Amino acid sequence: MDSLQDPQYTVLKNDAELLTFPTNHDASMVLVKAHWCGACKDLEQRHLPGIKETLYVNGVPLGIADFKDLSPQMQTNKDLLPSFPSLILFTSRGAHKEHYRGDRSAPVLMDWIHRRLQQ
Repeated sequence: MDSLQDPQYTVLKNDAELLTFPTNHDASMVLVKAHWCGACKDLEQRHLPGIKETLYVNGVPLGIADFKDLSPQMQTNKDLLPSFPSLILFTSRGAHKEHYRGDRSAPVLMDWIHRRLQQ
């Protein structure tokens, strides 16, 4: 995945980029995936194209990080990464975060995001 070729998301290549990305936006979503994770592969194949498009159209930036690119300290941070794939909605320029645990389809995810942003 190359963010230069796909304006719908930003590749987060390390801890600093993962932690900084949400602070640059009023609201943003971060996906952290792992190559060994079956649910991550399923999400990528079945739902990620729709999620990327829906977030992009609705003005919610998406950052995607790969587990292997993160430090051991970040990889074991259960507060930030309790499970995989981790879809995290950041609001207030990263001051608040909420893990998404619902259906992975784009319409359901966007409905959840819209409800959270209206709170």
